Amino acid sequence: MLGSDRPLDGGARAPGPDEETFRLRLGSAPDAVIILTRAGRVVLVNAAGWDVDASRPGETLQIQLPPRFRGAGALPVELDLVPLGASDRSPPTISVPAAPAVAAPTSPRDSFARAAEDAIVVLSPEGTINFWNPAAERLYGYLADEALGRPFTFLVPPERVAEERRALERAMRGERIPATDTARRRKDGSAIEVSRTLSPVPGPDGSAAGATEIARDISGRRQAEKDLTRQVSELARSNADLEEYALRVAHDLQAPLRLVSAYTTMLGLRKQDAETSDLLKSAEEGMRRMEKLIRHLLDYARLDSSPAKFERMETALVLDQALANLKLAVQEAKGRVTRDKMPAVLGDATQLAEVFQNLVSNALKYKGPKAPEIHVGAERRAGEWRISVRDNGAGIPPDQLRRLFRPLERMSQNGVEPGTGMGLAISKKIVERHGGRIWVESEPGKGSTFFFTLPAAGEPAGDKN
Repeated sequence: MLGSDRPLDGGARAPGPDEETFRLRLGSAPDAVIILTRAGRVVLVNAAGWDVDASRPGETLQIQLPPRFRGAGALPVELDLVPLGASDRSPPTISVPAAPAVAAPTSPRDSFARAAEDAIVVLSPEGTINFWNPAAERLYGYLADEALGRPFTFLVPPERVAEERRALERAMRGERIPATDTARRRKDGSAIEVSRTLSPVPGPDGSAAGATEIARDISGRRQAEKDLTRQVSELARSNADLEEYALRVAHDLQAPLRLVSAYTTMLGLRKQDAETSDLLKSAEEGMRRMEKLIRHLLDYARLDSSPAKFERMETALVLDQALANLKLAVQEAKGRVTRDKMPAVLGDATQLAEVFQNLVSNALKYKGPKAPEIHVGAERRAGEWRISVRDNGAGIPPDQLRRLFRPLERMSQNGVEPGTGMGLAISKKIVERHGGRIWVESEPGKGSTFFFTLPAAGEPAGDKN
């Protein structure tokens, strides 16, 4: 809120009774309210957590902002900035009499409520409307003269009247009702969705003399949510259709591939010249790669359709299984695999063994000039385990890091024949099904470290379908 450059309390002048009432009632507002001069100097703040008493003349809003609203990681907030008129030295206020009143306040001191973009309605203890700001006129369609003096229930759909009366009773007992999505009726009979807060307004003796409802139209937000839900549903259906199609195509490709492979093998048994023999060997190698790619595509497509068995499991046993499958590859590369003490986690043992196998296999395939040294680590962090697979291999160029986990992405270096481009994509999908995330840190020539997280045993896992 912006006011004039002069302080609302008139410098050293002690605040009068009207100002004290204003400050007291402003403190009942559910939202943070900050009143500033045109120069940005803080005049008044009603929010808890603000050290108003420690502020010095001339301090700006940025200086007084609590730490949680400043710098990196600051909390996001919705901010309305509206001007305040000030024809006298009195602060703006909302007048809430202890007894029901029909007339809306006309003093310039109510400019705060009149300038607000949200609908502000002040109620008596019995639920009679005592104040109705211009935003309420725009939201509900009733002029102030049409609303003042009427029971607030004329705005409430019949099925919500009992609920709203209970909320008012709670407010009159001094309780603040936080932002709640509800419905209201407009003058033209249409329903409108709003988010409303309800706060007690203390009287001179400290007891609740009324309640303030602040409402905001959320129809646009609700429509956007419905549109987003519909789009997500359509995308999920499209993805399901695409995965089913890919599954069928990959499955159907296997039969002709086996037939071609059989014919090539038969031809290889006959006496051939050197050139023909090399061509047949290349064809056989290409078909083996294609068969492996089809198998991996089927594995990738089946991950979403096959149920995962999430249970408490020892990752040490899962790692043992993966290393047993890679025993020959480790020996041929003259590599060595070490490990930390491995934890118990929640997950599917078969799927997680595939993750370990893919990561260790990559470390062996893309080794550096030295024999592969691979270390599997585990570190507990905030209810989950962060597993790492570190190697001393060739490393990954920075331009390849972002697309490393995409399906069919291949990395060829040091003369290594690229794989199918599915191993890391499958690993990513498995880890995400477990409610975790996977990433890599690498520097060319100095090796790579793949990280992934898993819920600790006793913590909820991700996909349990």
